[in-house]
Amino acid sequence: MKTEIKTGSFVHVVATINKTAGDGKIMYVNPSVSTIASDAATDKDVELVAYDDKGKEVYREPVVIRAGRLPSPTGRTRLV
Repeated sequence: MKTEIKTGSFVHVVATINKTAGDGKIMYVNPSVSTIASDAATDKDVELVAYDDKGKEVYREPVVIRAGRLPSPTGRTRLV
């Protein structure tokens, strides 16, 4: 996997998802001045969607799913 550090204005989102149950939860959103861009494959079934204060969609992109170490009754919870 190829990675590259990029600078600018970013947010880092930490979330859990359970594809089996079809749900997820954002745990943290942290501002950042850098990020690690990679060519890792995104999961077409999982998207991060953001809305403005009027409910208008302003962002929608598939995300890279990373295996987590969080406890899960089904063993299918992953980090975004």
